[in-house]
Amino acid sequence: MPFSSVLGASSVIKPGVCTSTTRPSVPYTGQLIYETDTASVASWNGSAWVYTHSSGLVYVTSASFTTSSAVAFASGVFTTTYDNYRVIFEFVPSASCSLACQVNASGVAVTGANYFGNRYDVRAGVSVVTNSATSHTIMGANGTTPAHNSFSIDVIKPADATVRSSWHGTWYGANATAAFDGGITSAEYNAAAAHDGLTLTPSTGTITGKYTVYGYR
Repeated sequence: MPFSSVLGASSVIKPGVCTSTTRPSVPYTGQLIYETDTASVASWNGSAWVYTHSSGLVYVTSASFTTSSAVAFASGVFTTTYDNYRVIFEFVPSASCSLACQVNASGVAVTGANYFGNRYDVRAGVSVVTNSATSHTIMGANGTTPAHNSFSIDVIKPADATVRSSWHGTWYGANATAAFDGGITSAEYNAAAAHDGLTLTPSTGTITGKYTVYGYR
């Protein structure tokens, strides 16, 4: 059978097409693949898969959660593959609540009193300081309407054990009286340590939604 019969556009055989979790198990140096879940081309350099694009955001993972009293990222979301990460977190709360953030070690929230930071609520014109706390309140009080409460933050060098993990970004939602609100947020875990994810905890009730993580290349 000629190659054109099996390697054409309509062929069921598609060399190099896979996902980020089904890459070839025994690759050869120079091998190229296309990942359908990340929409990226990668090559094997002899020891690791390397994406061919040199800059920009690269999809890492996402997960949905339902009626959760705390949302912990899976172990190993932040790695040394990327220095910095972008996290987008969307949720609907069961009751008006604020949202606390902690860094994770091996998938478990780090609760030491080393969180320092600041949050500014634009509508209220209020600045809230985190000082030697066991978590950082990343968002102000959010009501159940509007449904789309969210934040977007950049997490700086979380997997680097020689520096402090820090994050900064913006949040949007509704305050306790269901009026639109939003603001900026910035914090750090004030001790040099490697962290592999985040845990987000509402001050009351549960949350339902989704988080998505990208790496900066």
